[in-house]
Amino acid sequence: MLNIKSSNIKLKSTTIFLHLFFIILSFISLFIFAHKGLVYNANDLKFHTDRINGIYQALKEHNSLLSFPSFKSFQNVGGMFQSFYPMITIIPFALLRFIIPNAAIALYIGLGIYTYIGFFTAYKAMLLFTKKNVAQSAYFAIIYNFSIYHMTDLFIRFDLGEWIALMFFPLAMYGFFNLLFEDGKYYYLGALSLTIIAYSHILSLVFICTVLLFFCFICLFKHLFTKEKIVKLIKMCGIFLLQTVFVFYPIINYSINNQIHFPKKFNLMHSPDGKLASLGSYIVASLNNHLSKTLGIIFLVIFILGIILWKKMPQIQRFSFGAMLLITICTTAFFPWFLFQKTPIAIIQFPWRLLGLAGVFMALVAAWIVDDLTKSYLNFANHKQANFRIGFILLLLVLPSISAELYTFYHKSHTYKVIKTTNQNVGSTKYAVSLDEYGKFFSQKKHSSKSTDYYTKLAYKHKKSIKKRIIIAQDGTRTKLPQTSYQNNILSFSYYSKKKQTIDLPIIYYKGHQYSLKINGVSTKISESKRGTLKISVTKGLNKIQITNQKSLFLDFLAVLALFTWILTLISYLKRKKSIYN
Repeated sequence: MLNIKSSNIKLKSTTIFLHLFFIILSFISLFIFAHKGLVYNANDLKFHTDRINGIYQALKEHNSLLSFPSFKSFQNVGGMFQSFYPMITIIPFALLRFIIPNAAIALYIGLGIYTYIGFFTAYKAMLLFTKKNVAQSAYFAIIYNFSIYHMTDLFIRFDLGEWIALMFFPLAMYGFFNLLFEDGKYYYLGALSLTIIAYSHILSLVFICTVLLFFCFICLFKHLFTKEKIVKLIKMCGIFLLQTVFVFYPIINYSINNQIHFPKKFNLMHSPDGKLASLGSYIVASLNNHLSKTLGIIFLVIFILGIILWKKMPQIQRFSFGAMLLITICTTAFFPWFLFQKTPIAIIQFPWRLLGLAGVFMALVAAWIVDDLTKSYLNFANHKQANFRIGFILLLLVLPSISAELYTFYHKSHTYKVIKTTNQNVGSTKYAVSLDEYGKFFSQKKHSSKSTDYYTKLAYKHKKSIKKRIIIAQDGTRTKLPQTSYQNNILSFSYYSKKKQTIDLPIIYYKGHQYSLKINGVSTKISESKRGTLKISVTKGLNKIQITNQKSLFLDFLAVLALFTWILTLISYLKRKKSIYN
């Protein structure tokens, strides 16, 4: 009994140490970029900052977050960006703005919290997979979350949705693995993780579901499906659908009722950043170990060590090694992507996005290799020495990624123009904004995202005049839309007309969305203009216009249903966890 208690105390102390290490490391990785008091521009920084600003303004002005037009972001033209791009996991960044007045500091703290969550979920998934191998789980968490591509996703691309989604890949994969190849006690984790991925990034959901379907194929091929597994699989899918249907419904609704201008399908062999890397250039880029579309030098090290230790490697790690190699090769020009250019597969836009999946398999193999080698050559007998070994190895594993981050920071800090005032001319994409000016800078229309994704195709044809906020009157008069107010789901502004006529507003019209209109307190109809925008009739003189974004009772019901399902699932999971513990 005393030995069991002593063992539990040692395990708890190690766990506390690891979580403190994860927390410190999470904020150190961000401090590297934040310590100069700047936010450095990245590929999608403006886009995701606009998403956060839009959500923050919606909460502040008591506007609905369910299917809401962007009247305070994305050029303020009423685009349905927030409905087509899942936003649930972005909400915490907006909530932090109410606690921390400085928008940039709130952003950095939010990123730090999510980085820790990434460590925690990866550690938890591996701990369950290895049946409480603490060291191997810690190695996996570090290697995965600090993989070069994962860090590139944040510091170079700032693809916030994908970056968050990747954090839940390990937990989703383990939940599914447990259901199909183990006792199925943790299938809830699979459902919950898939849900959070769907709340973050649809394309990442497609990637992870492809892997899960492959797991199903293996299970079917080996005749491992049982009635119990099928029932749990149906439950898992049911939980996922009930928790996400309110996210998918607006996308389906607007897509069916409108011709939507979806994100551009790029040439799979030639992205905006240049040609897809050949195998040779991929290896060279990995050796350079900079933040890039690779898995870094650790990939090459694991490849070599994996070959050396192949005979000793367990079957699952062998499978992961093969998956790592295959997926990585598919991110290079060696794979004939040109054959798939005119197929639905082209929606991935950039093949190197598959590195997120390859990173999971790489970390799985790497964690086993590191654990095996350290036990063979650094096998300390007492608990303190073992903790020292884990801590020392974790620091070594961090070095390649931190050095890559430091190199990128050094490059940006010496080549990026510092914007100190909101009126300062940006000039190029290579700029950094001070912490104090960040919030003001990106809240201005001229600095907000000019993305036209998810416009209707008709509105996209007239995007120039719409983004310039031009009102086109029936008599040919062109004026700019005056300053608007958007509170309690009502967009309000005034318009003076010399006569009774129709006017074409620079606000995108979406069929399937419910708008209502009042002019000088009198209800009137809204129609679609030739620009694909709202068309209304005004009277002579001053018109006080109120356009209401009507709530959808059905969508509200779906959101409540999702919340109810979350509560029941979490209660069920906690009960099951308690019974497993007992």
